[in-house]
Amino acid sequence: MLGWYVIFFMTVIQSANTMSAEWPDVRWIPNVPASFPLVCIILSWLTIRAIGKDIALLKSLNRLR
Repeated sequence: MLGWYVIFFMTVIQSANTMSAEWPDVRWIPNVPASFPLVCIILSWLTIRAIGKDIALLKSLNRLR
C-alpha cells in the first residue's frame, strides 16, 4: 500500500515535469478511490495494535493460573 503511494506520487511528479510545470503550480485534487490505500494502512495498523493487546492479555491470564 505504501508502494502504491510512492509509485503514484512519482507518476504525478513525472507528469508534471513532462508538462513543464513547477511543483507549486501543479493542482491535483484527490478523489475518493485514491484515499482507499491510506484508509487501509490506518485500519491495518489499528488491527495489528489491537491483536497485540489481545495477545498480551491472554499471556497475562495464563500467568494467573
